[in-house]
Amino acid sequence: MESLIGKNIKVNYGFPLDNEIFEIVGERKNQIEVQGDFSAGTHNVCQSEWIEKTMIKEFMPLEKCDFCDKPMTHKNVRTCDEHSINRRM
Repeated sequence: MESLIGKNIKVNYGFPLDNEIFEIVGERKNQIEVQGDFSAGTHNVCQSEWIEKTMIKEFMPLEKCDFCDKPMTHKNVRTCDEHSINRRM
């Protein structure tokens, strides 16, 4: 069975988190650990939580950095860590 770690998903949490995208960072038999902003953008924090796999709403494609093929980690400037640092200089 293919690992789910590193994939982006939407989770059935209900409003206001129903459109938030979380990354899977851990996996157990019936659970996944998701990481993201559980404040729906009001506090801009990164948190993680273990949830049941049945709560997966849909898988989302990984967004890529505008300058390379690495995953985008800074959505406000659409870059990976490396290019985000270079853009600030």
